[in-house]
Amino acid sequence: MSEFAVNFSEIWQIFLQTFWQASSSSLLSLGVGFFIALGLINLKSNKTLSFFEWFFISPQILPSLFILLSVYQIYAAFESAPAGFLDIVIIHVLINAGFSGVQISRVLKTKIGGFAELAQVEGANAVLFFKTVIPYLFKDFMQIFFTVFVFCFLSFSIPVVVGGKASETLEVLIYKKILSDGHMNSALIISLIQFVLIALLGWVLNSSAKGISRLQNYRTINYGSRWLLALPVLVISILYFYTFKDIGDGFLEVFKQKTILVSLAEATLGTFITSVLAGSSVLLFTLILSYFWPRPVLSRLLFVITPPSLVFVGLLIFLLGWSPSTGFVAFAVLGIALAFLFFSALYRFGIASLLDGVTHQIQVARSLGASRFLIFRRIVLPQLSQHFSYFAGIAAFWAAGDFALSLFIVPVESNLALFVKTLISRYRLEMATAVMWWMMAIGLLVFLFFKGVGRVVHRKLN
Repeated sequence: MSEFAVNFSEIWQIFLQTFWQASSSSLLSLGVGFFIALGLINLKSNKTLSFFEWFFISPQILPSLFILLSVYQIYAAFESAPAGFLDIVIIHVLINAGFSGVQISRVLKTKIGGFAELAQVEGANAVLFFKTVIPYLFKDFMQIFFTVFVFCFLSFSIPVVVGGKASETLEVLIYKKILSDGHMNSALIISLIQFVLIALLGWVLNSSAKGISRLQNYRTINYGSRWLLALPVLVISILYFYTFKDIGDGFLEVFKQKTILVSLAEATLGTFITSVLAGSSVLLFTLILSYFWPRPVLSRLLFVITPPSLVFVGLLIFLLGWSPSTGFVAFAVLGIALAFLFFSALYRFGIASLLDGVTHQIQVARSLGASRFLIFRRIVLPQLSQHFSYFAGIAAFWAAGDFALSLFIVPVESNLALFVKTLISRYRLEMATAVMWWMMAIGLLVFLFFKGVGRVVHRKLN
């Protein structure tokens, strides 16, 4: 009994640390995001708005290693390194503040655009206006908060690279219980506790919250200023600048060492296989879903259910008797597992709206007696095949940069993401920069492959 008491005491302590880290990261992300939103709502050109939205969302779309390496390079310029609670929060805010800003700007435009026009006519200032309308947006803000909170709470790649007891989270604790201590039962108990806590918190925060409205009409709200975007743009630009720093020296260092070149070639093959299989699996999942569309219950589940953490999936794979190995089967397992994890996010990101767009046509065709296969062949594929391939390409790009799940399935340095993670942990930042950009190039190549396949299929079907 004493052993369990010690374990639960440790779990509680790490849970509180994880909770405060995720809460701090989420609140700061929303705070910074609000000021970004006040800049975005004042952009009058749709093209300019679209560019800046993608610019601010990009830190969350790019692999976490991309941002981590940039942060390490910035700290190295001051002869320091990220370590501890505060640095984890800073990195999470860098990743999520832009995403929060884009979501908040869409909420403001769709829900209070009309109120803003009236308030401006009446002469209300910005402080009075937002003080009045923000309580009406509480549910939307809570949904954005919860989205960011779950990301930060389940974050594994950032705390495990930064390291240190002060930055340890439940995800890192589960990882240590599995690989370092070999305590599978303890890891399973912690995973189940974490799952229940996240589910309860999500129910409390999201039970009555309505989803963020889609952007229907472009409305300019003349509260705030586009100049509020200047500092966030500068910060993200500096972040990206440091990802290029010393890239030339990094490649020279790589080419000088033949043993590293051999290992890099093997890691490149592993990354390529994983990326292609992840994209192919997402494409297959999407085609199967579209074949049986519409499925209202499944659609609601895909929207509501938060995908399990990477560490939890790794634990399940371990419980099935898997041990890290190389070879095609290992990379296939990794690719399919990543596709499973990415699919719900991609569904919410755009697959759902694509399928909703053809639902009426499917229903009309079905009422006229068309078979499911004929509907799929004549209605769904001609219109959506190119878009499906695009989302498969995004999954492939994400898979190329994953190292969290890779830690459970393949050995160290057997793919490029693990290679970069190892180089960062050894503070070989120049070489890590070169390998990271090579990893990004592989991911981009596979993305373009899927996009090209989609374009060819679209032309043949039309």
